[in-house]
Amino acid sequence: QDNPILTLQIGLDQYNGDILVEGSTIVDGDWYPITTSTYANNSNTQGFTATGYHPYVRVAFTSNAGAITNILAR
Repeated sequence: QDNPILTLQIGLDQYNGDILVEGSTIVDGDWYPITTSTYANNSNTQGFTATGYHPYVRVAFTSNAGAITNILAR
């Protein structure tokens, strides 16, 4: 049974930039945006929720400073 809810937890350390969560219903393409967030010098843990049918999910990071400390998905 498919779960219509995916949660992501991403740890940031002085992160400056964008985080884009994308989904797809096929393996090799047709990616669509689920959510986009912009951060400035953020050192918190951020949560994202994707509701709906997204069998394939990827996360893109565009940053000019800082680091991603961890990524958890459930």
